[in-house]
Amino acid sequence: MALEEMIETDLTACSEFGGTLTHNLDLVEEPLEYLYFEEETEVILEKGEYEGATAFVPMVVMQTSVAAGVGKKSLLTIDGEVFGVIYPDKQNDGTTKIYLER
Repeated sequence: MALEEMIETDLTACSEFGGTLTHNLDLVEEPLEYLYFEEETEVILEKGEYEGATAFVPMVVMQTSVAAGVGKKSLLTIDGEVFGVIYPDKQNDGTTKIYLER
C-alpha cells in the first residue's frame, strides 16, 4: 500500500471524531464528513490593501478527497449555521483547510 493510500485510510478512520456538514452548490445539497471545525482561526492576509493584517475566521478541515467539490461558490452548513467559503487551502497531508466567512 502506497503512503498516500495509508494516509487516506487513516483520515477516513479519523472522520468519526469530526462531524457532518451540508455542502450546497447551485442548490444541490450533499452531506460531507469533516475532521474538525474551529470557530476562530488566525489568518494573515496576503493580498490587497490589508496585506499583513491579522483576521480571525472560522475554519473546517476535511479530507482532500471529500473536499474536492468545495469551492468559493459553495455554502457550508455546520451545526445549523451557514458559512461562505473564503478559500480552500490544500495541505500536503491529505487534508484541506477551508477558511470560512459568516
